[in-house]
Amino acid sequence: VHVTLPVTPVVPPERAIIALNRSLPSDIRVLTLTPVSHLLDVRVLARAKAYTYIIHQGEMRSPMLWRYCWARDWRLDAGLMASAARDFLGTHNCRRLGVRLSATPDRDPIKTMYAVWVREHGSFVSFTVIGSGFLYRMVRRMASLLGGIGSGRLPPNSVTEILAGRGQELIFETAPPSGLCLERVFLAGERWQDWQPGPLCYEAMIGQAPLWTRPEPAWPMAPLPTVTP
Repeated sequence: VHVTLPVTPVVPPERAIIALNRSLPSDIRVLTLTPVSHLLDVRVLARAKAYTYIIHQGEMRSPMLWRYCWARDWRLDAGLMASAARDFLGTHNCRRLGVRLSATPDRDPIKTMYAVWVREHGSFVSFTVIGSGFLYRMVRRMASLLGGIGSGRLPPNSVTEILAGRGQELIFETAPPSGLCLERVFLAGERWQDWQPGPLCYEAMIGQAPLWTRPEPAWPMAPLPTVTP
């Protein structure tokens, strides 16, 4: 059948979620839908973003977690990292923390960091930051810089030196994307002051159980049959 009349289909949110998830890649899932104006532009209305970067220190015991963190062999001083992370707070020229700035000359390197957290969870150390905006790969370079400080490879005042345009001898890499997670986008009218970082993605995977715990089966297991050669 053909229709020439203008039609505006109304799809219930619960059905739209199912339809969207069927067509999306397996690593992307829609959880909720909220009706908004067609004039909404998140890039224009965004006032701040929160990112978390996760570093695993020492030997990685689970092959399931490497996709969600940066696995490093060195041990980290989380207290030293937390002290250095506070130097990010305020408004700074963050040019040395971004990459490919020549390809995007219209990007303003002046950014304001509102809040930072450094948390340690066993063999994991996480860095969370809320800022007005970020340059390309900026959070990954911030995490790498803190990792260098926490491991003792960089001096504790490295953040201050780099933000001040000094410390040209300080060399730090860009951390891989595996440990980066966008936690929240704050739109106009939303308060970042009321937000706290949630549990890490690896906590949702393994809960509170140690990685080496072997759970008991939920049903009686019959003995294996004896095979006589």
